[in-house]
Amino acid sequence: MITITTIKINVIMNVWVIIYNHYNHHHHPHHPHHPYHPHHHHGHHQPHHYPSIITMIIILNINVCITIIITISTILIIMDIYLINIIIIIIIISTLLFIIILITILIIILNITTTITVTIVMIIIIIIIIIIILIIFTITFLTIITVTTIGTNHNDIQHHYQ
Repeated sequence: MITITTIKINVIMNVWVIIYNHYNHHHHPHHPHHPYHPHHHHGHHQPHHYPSIITMIIILNINVCITIIITISTILIIMDIYLINIIIIIIIISTLLFIIILITILIIILNITTTITVTIVMIIIIIIIIIIILIIFTITFLTIITVTTIGTNHNDIQHHYQ
């Protein structure tokens, strides 16, 4: 259960960094006309607006990946049951793919428009993604716990043959 708390802390930190970074970016003295000017187009003309945001998203992604890898390794060390390992790996791969797809979508959105509303929506989306990931993790951990409690006898038998 320690791993789940570390993931939560990690993710919360990342979200706060993104929000803070974003807020600072939008209220920068260099761009006083930024959100309001009607003739001001936020397209590919202003690449300096989103590198920081994209890097923050990438950092978040990397962090989530690292935490997932750590959890996999700990689970694999703790577990002896082969089937569960496969299930966990499948779930993790799917979540990672999900995260990557969503991040690419977010980057595309950011490239099209960089308005305050879009950033707010993006932050909300990120939070939703994090909640989904945490739910998936808690479910997998609960299943692992139940299976380990049920399959202790089976494990003992397995150990006899090894």
